[in-house]
Amino acid sequence: MNQNGWATLTGTVTCSRSETFSLALELHQAQRVGKETVDIHSAATEPVACGPTARPWSASMVLTEGAFQIGTAAATAQTVDAEPWVASASASGAVKLYRSRK
Repeated sequence: MNQNGWATLTGTVTCSRSETFSLALELHQAQRVGKETVDIHSAATEPVACGPTARPWSASMVLTEGAFQIGTAAATAQTVDAEPWVASASASGAVKLYRSRK
């Protein structure tokens, strides 16, 4: 995460054979603005190559305005644009956002 409103999501994928498809990614963070809580979120679609060995992927989650804050957020990933024989899958969970050191 940086101060300019973007964060990086990373993960790995493994398939029983070589395939290429996309991951639909979302990152949501609840932030207090005055007396209200607002949902700051970003979405991206990332192409991935998958195979029998775990392969890493990463995607920049960019905000059009505002900034993610240090703290917790929720991330989701869902397979899209896959061939009909590829079983759909999704994953979601809590993530920790922090500023990286350069």
